[in-house]
Amino acid sequence: MREFEIGRIYGLRITATPAVIPGVFIVWIPLAVVGLNVLGLSVPEAMWGGLIGVALHYASELWHHTGHAWAARRTGHPMIGVRFGFLFGVAALSIYPPDEGDLPAAVHLRRALGGPLFCLLLALAALPLALAVQRTGGLAYWLAAWLFLENLLIYALQGIIPVGFNDGQIVWEWILRRGKGRRA
Repeated sequence: MREFEIGRIYGLRITATPAVIPGVFIVWIPLAVVGLNVLGLSVPEAMWGGLIGVALHYASELWHHTGHAWAARRTGHPMIGVRFGFLFGVAALSIYPPDEGDLPAAVHLRRALGGPLFCLLLALAALPLALAVQRTGGLAYWLAAWLFLENLLIYALQGIIPVGFNDGQIVWEWILRRGKGRRA
């Protein structure tokens, strides 16, 4: 699959695949519909709000992977990049060296938990913002609430709930292996 270079952040090579384009619309359209039909925003406000919500989504995704990178560096087995796309609901992937070899379960656990922990911190920072603008309602409240809820429910809690393709799945697989004394 083709990749397009976006740049470097935190020493990570940031790339995107063409799948990121439909991913933008997969997030934007529902957010705009909620803004229009549930929150009663005007059409322009719902469209712009949805687009800002998409930007917050991808920024949260990058923050999540920065958490993985931070934890990976602390284990001595760092990430090398983040690839944005949108396959089966996954907006980005952490990229590790292809020649990394077998690693102990504890390394996989620490790296997997870094992203959810970073997003829990972001959710906790977004909560006071959402509460501060709650009385104003409208777009500012909706976006602050989106930042809080997505980081708490999607990025943080998925670190402990196994779904088959998420951090929680990795965490539970490695906990079970660790309990059996196995290495990867």
